[in-house]
Amino acid sequence: FPVNVLKIDKSFIKDIHKNKGDLELAKAIIAMGKSLGMEVVAEGVENQNQLTILAQEKCQQAQGYYLSRPLSFDKFHDLFNKNVKKIDISA
Repeated sequence: FPVNVLKIDKSFIKDIHKNKGDLELAKAIIAMGKSLGMEVVAEGVENQNQLTILAQEKCQQAQGYYLSRPLSFDKFHDLFNKNVKKIDISA
């Protein structure tokens, strides 16, 4: 299977804003993913501090309770449609 996504485990994200070792490890994983042309996803983002640090380090994606609890398809669909501008591509 081709690998195109690299995930940073939530155990490294949990204290990223307090633990220099976790921060340096996350930075290294992000740099490695970028150098390999992979998308990097941080798992377990639970607060704004974590998200801010990840954004500063150019982590492309994040997932976790801070962003959203798990949703059913219908609830996700409703949330998605509220946050996406509708574009008329027929013109």
